[in-house]
Amino acid sequence: MFFWIVPLMLIGLFIRIIFRRTRFGRFGGYGLEEDSFPGRIETREKKQDEETTESRIFKLADRLKGRITLSDIVLETGLGMKSAEQAIEEMLDNLRVTMEVDDSGMVFYEFPEIMARYDREQPGT
Repeated sequence: MFFWIVPLMLIGLFIRIIFRRTRFGRFGGYGLEEDSFPGRIETREKKQDEETTESRIFKLADRLKGRITLSDIVLETGLGMKSAEQAIEEMLDNLRVTMEVDDSGMVFYEFPEIMARYDREQPGT
């Protein structure tokens, strides 16, 4: 009557092993929490770094009244040119962050929401 329980348990164990192998890319990890896998920790740290970089860029934009350059980002965040450029490019959405090029070819990143706030504060200028 219960002869089907053992094969079902073996199938379940096999599926669990396959799931862990494909999810984490290797055997092992049994008895460990998911957060203890290095890949998971790196992903979380990377996301936190991106969030702090974004918030630093927005704070910089606020301080400079909504118009910044790549050099401003490098100086403020301490990122390299490529990292800073990648960070601001990821933020570009042509709604909250736009890219403008002036007549001399200088690239500015503008934050319309922040610029609008400063425009409202100085209506007579």
